[in-house]
Amino acid sequence: MQTSNENTIILAKRIGEVVKQLRKKLTGKSINKLEDEYSLGNSTLGRLEKGEFNCKFVTLWTVAEALGIKPSELVKQIEDSMPENFSIVEE
Repeated sequence: MQTSNENTIILAKRIGEVVKQLRKKLTGKSINKLEDEYSLGNSTLGRLEKGEFNCKFVTLWTVAEALGIKPSELVKQIEDSMPENFSIVEE
């Protein structure tokens, strides 16, 4: 088994799309404002929303808190946005 580069790119892009939607819907705050308020580091949230990097779970947890939701809710929304039968690991 190995992870597929293509699938990690799909996942990163979907994470970004979901985070961007939720940020706009739940907070109405700019990327920079949330990065400052939650010490996310310069351009972390922007890069995440663009699907440009694979973040650590601790970053997703922090983003969920910044959005005012539970980390499990963020992960669930990401999971629900993925294509049917999506798997990061190829057999």
